[in-house]
Amino acid sequence: MAVCAAVTVANGRSWGAPPTSLDLLRAALGTAIQYTGEPVPSVRYCPDNTCDVFEAGKGHTAEVEDFALVYLWYVSEFYPLSAWRKGPAPARLHSVVEEHSVSCPPSGETSRAKCALLDLAKVGAIQLSFVRYDEGAENKVPLQLSEELKRLQ
Repeated sequence: MAVCAAVTVANGRSWGAPPTSLDLLRAALGTAIQYTGEPVPSVRYCPDNTCDVFEAGKGHTAEVEDFALVYLWYVSEFYPLSAWRKGPAPARLHSVVEEHSVSCPPSGETSRAKCALLDLAKVGAIQLSFVRYDEGAENKVPLQLSEELKRLQ
């Protein structure tokens, strides 16, 4: 008889579980990635005094993490991301795009990424915004995903 035990690590995942999108973002981008679970799941990428902010509906943690991974790889215009993007794309990125673009017509990588972002935004009720900090005050500007995706050709 075999005995199997799961070991849970600090982030609540079992030891040996594949890395989440958030794990990959933190490994690649360090402290510029911030996650908050309350009042709603949100991921922020803040390389300086400005941020890309992704907020999901309650209970959509995986969706907001996956959305952040795909958006930061394909869409965000922050210069510090260019060094990360020069390396090989994370396998998780490909699996997220594949999983969330199954209902899309066959197309190239960029079109599939757009479709995946639209699907994740719909399923996870994700809101996108740009935040800058001026003289200690947070200035949050809501963004329209459809407009942001126009940058991808």
